[in-house]
Amino acid sequence: MFVIEALHPDGWRPQGRANLEYWAYQEAQTRCCSDGRNYRIVNEDSNEIVALINTSSCRTNVQPAAERQRSAAGGA
Repeated sequence: MFVIEALHPDGWRPQGRANLEYWAYQEAQTRCCSDGRNYRIVNEDSNEIVALINTSSCRTNVQPAAERQRSAAGGA
């Protein structure tokens, strides 16, 4: 079993569990990209940290600067 933990100001807190490391990673990455927190996956049997996930793996919707300026000016 793999435990998904999120980093909070007071330390790591469990956020969920998964039977397979793959699904734990998918869940942690989805949560990380959604809330911006750092996550880690811990193998419950060995207490080993098997992955650290941060927002560097998230896709962003980057608009070109000219498009941002047009949007701010009212779309003209």
